[in-house]
Parts: sequence; C-alpha cells; structure tokens
Amino acid sequence: MLLGSHLEKELSDIVARNCLRLSPQRVCTEIQNHIKDRATQLHRHGAAVGLSGGLDSSVVATLSSLALGPANVLCLFMPEKHTSKESLKHARLLANWLGAELQIEDVTPRLEKFGVYRLIPRTLPGSLVRRLFDHYARKTGETPFSAGLLGARDQFVAAANAFYRLKHRMRMLTLYYHAELENLLVVGSANKTEFSIGLFVQYGCDNAADIMPLRSLYKTQVRQLAEYLAVPRVIIEKPPSPDLLPGLTDESVIGVPYQTLDLILCGLEGGLSQQSIADECSCSQNVIDYVEKLMDESRHKRNAPYVPDLFL
Repeated sequence: MLLGSHLEKELSDIVARNCLRLSPQRVCTEIQNHIKDRATQLHRHGAAVGLSGGLDSSVVATLSSLALGPANVLCLFMPEKHTSKESLKHARLLANWLGAELQIEDVTPRLEKFGVYRLIPRTLPGSLVRRLFDHYARKTGETPFSAGLLGARDQFVAAANAFYRLKHRMRMLTLYYHAELENLLVVGSANKTEFSIGLFVQYGCDNAADIMPLRSLYKTQVRQLAEYLAVPRVIIEKPPSPDLLPGLTDESVIGVPYQTLDLILCGLEGGLSQQSIADECSCSQNVIDYVEKLMDESRHKRNAPYVPDLFL
C-alpha cells in the first residue's frame, strides 16, 4: 500500500534526520563488550587487526585495544608494491597512539610468485589510473567496480578482478597465520555500506574474520565513532581509499559520495520511495537505480558460498 504524499514526506524527514544518528558512547561500549565476549568464547589471548592506516581499521583497532588492552592487540600492516607511504605513516601513528604492537609484513614477494604484477606491467601514475577508469566508464556506461560484481564481461575487468582480489586474499591468509600462531581473535573492519553494495572481496581480509563489529554501521556512523574515540584527525579526514593502485579513492571507485550513498541505503532500508530519497539526497533517481543495481548484483557475495536446497 502506497503512503499518501503527506505521510511519505513526514516519513522521509524522519529517516533523513535519524537514520544515521547514533549514540557513539553506547555503541562503542557495546562493541567493546562483543569483542571481549567473543575472545572469551573462542579462548583467544587477544586480537589481531589488519591495520591499513584508514578509518575503519583504526576504529576497530581502537575498540579492540579498549576491550582487551593494547598489549593484547596485534596491529598487522601488510603492504605490497602499490601501498602508499602515507598508509604506513598513518598505521604507525595509530599503533603508537594506542600503545599497541605494530608488525609489518610485506606481502609483495608472495604476490609476485602468483604473477599478479604482470597484469599491470609497470607502475602507473595516479592521474593515468583515474583517466583509465573514467575512460572505461564513459565507454561502457558502468564503472569497473560495478562491471566486476558478476562474471567479468571483458579481459580488462577479469584482469582487474584477479589483480586486486588476490591482494585482499593474501592479506587474509597472512593475518590468520599470525593470529593463529599467537592464538588471537581476528577482528575485521568491514562496514554496512561496503557490505550492502559489494565493496569487499569474498574470502579476503575485508570479509573473513572471527568478528565484524562494524558490519551493522554505515560509513558515516563509523566516522561518528572515530570522532568520539578521538582517532587522530589526519586519519579521520583523509579520503577513504582501497590503496590498491595510486589515484583511486573509495568514492571514485564506487561513483557516489559516501554521504549520499548512506542516505540512499538508509532510505531504501526504511522503505521510502525513490522520489523521496532523491529529494532528501539531492540526487537523481538514476543514482538510486545504480545503488539498487549494486545491491542486487552483489547479493551472491553476501550469501557465499551458495548452498542449494536438496530434496532428500
């Protein structure tokens, strides 16, 4: 049953005002309790976090340190050939601020054995990478990210999938190796925004963990937690980036700013019409169609592996 225009507008206003608001103190305390309880249930001595120098992993490392004590948290930074120097600088800053152990393990040699860097034969400047991505979008009408959610439709997308997904999976293997050596709980950093649109790698370091404490929170809400926790300002303010190639940010890969994306996702979750969401977000309905397409085409990733129903 469709709502009347007055009720729809009233509901739209309520969603816009409240859907992304939370009580940071209450949520942080709740997450800390979950981390502590999970470590106890699984008989772990502490936690391991794949620290990237970005916002999400910094919040997770901070909450893990508050839950278990910084001496019991391993922050593992896993750079490779294309990792920016800024990421290492920010990972060191965060670990020092927490008083937690930072361990650095370069995964480049393992990736080289797979031949992953032969897929991109030389280091490309960030400006050229952006132009290549923009050219692909203009030529095909979709971003390389959206084109790769289902089966690769051309060799460019297939190579890009193999290139970046192996990096995430190698980091997952490395993180679990160290976590199991020291009997630690692997604490993941994926958030609800990324999970909803498929911006993660199946069985990669952004999807495989013993606990994913941020998975119920949109990116804008994670930022609220970071502000409350007083995560170093430089980490809060820098543009989120996959840090897989120079020149790319999360928002350039997705094609929609996080603030708009989160409002669209909230509106869809709240059952609002496309017109109401478009009005609240000041965006076109084409953008909302695109977000719904990402959600639909990434559904299989959120339900992997597929287990067929058998008539036994």
